[in-house]
Amino acid sequence: MSAFVTSSLEFDTAGLMLRKDEPHRRLWLNGFNDVLELRVFDKPPDIPVSLRDAVALRAFYDAAARSQNAEVLSLEVLHLPQRVSVIRLHMRATAKPRGFTYVGSLAVPFKRGSFVLRHQATEVMTRDDLAPRTDAQHPEHALSRIRANLESVSSHLRLSSELLRQPRFETAPWFAFWK
Repeated sequence: MSAFVTSSLEFDTAGLMLRKDEPHRRLWLNGFNDVLELRVFDKPPDIPVSLRDAVALRAFYDAAARSQNAEVLSLEVLHLPQRVSVIRLHMRATAKPRGFTYVGSLAVPFKRGSFVLRHQATEVMTRDDLAPRTDAQHPEHALSRIRANLESVSSHLRLSSELLRQPRFETAPWFAFWK
């Protein structure tokens, strides 16, 4: 069995309603009708830069967000105790007819595959200050919910022993992209 299936990565799903359960995709809804989706990609990640190069990584995600008419609000690389890197990303895009849709994600890349947990929520009340320090004042705001959820999930991720035996993600040398 492949290590790259949804059951290889676990987290607390209390309060979530499972809507889809497939080998490479699980989808839940929460009480706000936010969508939480776990996707598994059984192929090498398409990240062309080192996770240690914060500037290049941000530029890569900024370009990807712009191509989707979105903007990156924050990006950081977390390191789990098992020597596994996790990319935590928060973005927003304009929602129609007004407001914003916020997306937060945790990407867990390995050499031969990756997992992406995505939390998407639509804003129902506007908020000027998006800084994390204001989340306590607006706990039901879409971005506050996403940040709280991803913080909790990233602190309690459980990876299967088979997944932990997988080679870690490393980018190809710079010259490999010049073809």
